[in-house]
Amino acid sequence: MDHITQANRCEIEERVTRCLQMLLDGYKRYQIVEELTREFDCSSKTIDNALAKAYKIRAKEAEKIQEEAFNDAVTALTELRKDMRKDRDFKGAVSAQKELNKICGLEKQDIEIKGLKDIEIRVVKE
Repeated sequence: MDHITQANRCEIEERVTRCLQMLLDGYKRYQIVEELTREFDCSSKTIDNALAKAYKIRAKEAEKIQEEAFNDAVTALTELRKDMRKDRDFKGAVSAQKELNKICGLEKQDIEIKGLKDIEIRVVKE
């Protein structure tokens, strides 16, 4: 069984952190590998492993940001709809609800198939 020493864990963490920093700074994969193999005096495979971890971290962060933005949009539209109903602006409330349905994936989708006459097919997301 492989034992990773505390020093090795720190080195791995440092490489992953540097990869993540460089990704966020806009470096390309080949640039990261080239620079960090020199900096850490290691193989490109070692840096590729660190990059894989950095990509996972970046993806998780992006998911969190997207989820927060989605929740903020739902909250804002829900509050807007409530305020419009309170102010008896029913047209605005319906519009806010439509936007809310849209971002939640609840809107109907129409699909047109060319070449078929007198047949209507509707796909509705459930």
